Amino acid sequence: MSKKNKQKHTKAFPVTRPGASASRGSSISAVTPAHSQSPEGVPGFWQIEPRDTLVLRDGRPVEEGSGEMRSLSFPWPSTVTGLVRTRIGLDANGSFTMKPSEAREIPVKGPFLLELPEAGPPAWLFPAPRDCVFVRPASGGLLRYRLGPKETPSGVDTDLVMDTLICPLTDLPREKPVAGPAFWRWGELEKWLTAPAEQDQVPELGAGALDKEVRVHVAIDPESQTAVEGLLYSTEEVRFVQRAGAAAFPPRRFAIGFHCPDERLRAGAVCLGGERRISFLTLGPEAFPDVPSEITKGNGRQFRVVLLTPAIFREGAIPKEMLGARVFAAATGRPQVISGWDWETGPDGKQKGSKATRRMVPAGSVYWVTIPDGGNAVEWIQKVWFNPISTEEQDRRDGFGIAVVGVA
Repeated sequence: MSKKNKQKHTKAFPVTRPGASASRGSSISAVTPAHSQSPEGVPGFWQIEPRDTLVLRDGRPVEEGSGEMRSLSFPWPSTVTGLVRTRIGLDANGSFTMKPSEAREIPVKGPFLLELPEAGPPAWLFPAPRDCVFVRPASGGLLRYRLGPKETPSGVDTDLVMDTLICPLTDLPREKPVAGPAFWRWGELEKWLTAPAEQDQVPELGAGALDKEVRVHVAIDPESQTAVEGLLYSTEEVRFVQRAGAAAFPPRRFAIGFHCPDERLRAGAVCLGGERRISFLTLGPEAFPDVPSEITKGNGRQFRVVLLTPAIFREGAIPKEMLGARVFAAATGRPQVISGWDWETGPDGKQKGSKATRRMVPAGSVYWVTIPDGGNAVEWIQKVWFNPISTEEQDRRDGFGIAVVGVA
């Protein structure tokens, strides 16, 4: 794909970066679904239900000649936060009138996955914690084995940041570990936080990763409004309806849930992600779960912190402490990279351009922490519970690093 043709394609079909599409799509407010204001809705809790697939670009450049645009598996917190702030700042004419500094003050907690059943309220689904492995034995079923910290044996040299290894707490079978569900229902996650078993056979915990599909497009010459011969490109897109494959089992519908306390946020049709795909922003009926009493009633000083959204720490993947608690072990995944585009105009009247590339700790990562002597464990748990713990205040407002606490 030549540079000239790429420019033509961009002019004809603007490819919107994740988090930036809200400034255009949120101006769509005339179309509102009938269920936009649920009488059972909890103020401040919202859900976004995509009408079609979502294009959530991962920021990787399109390789020359391939024309393949890949997608994230789930939107970053900044993607949803950008949509929310833009929608709040739009006036009746669709113009953004809020000062950028004021918009950045609006906090958003999310995004999280919601399952929309045929009857009843939506159900929260959260990223699977990384302190367990799954094995499917030949006899059938799915076995789950807990991981925990162990001191590095003497005489063993490693390049780990810490001297603590994360290992199975019981012997694993000979079968090769398999991938478990990508998202867990809250009831299953709560059990894992309050009373994790070293080994157990588990039912269906939640849901797998959202389905992706690839659509092939053709570039259009903006002058002739005709297809450019031989110039194809494809977009990878995330589908929020999982096909069951059998008539007896209806498709599973999912949405994106979040919390925003700003009373100026209103329901309606919005565009999330690229290519201006329409989604419906409605009031959500479910609040975040409270702290289970099993976590706060004990006298323990050690806990697990599970990330529900990606986090950004100044010290890297493993910070020395979290809100005053010392980190002594961690089970993290591969770093995720985020960038973006800054549309704010600087003092010279020009847009600031691209944002710096940063590394994030993926959702589901687990940290083992110790409350120092004299610290109040209950107060510390309340500070962490469904709150962001990233280092920078702005990252916390953007929803990075939302976490929950479990027993160690």
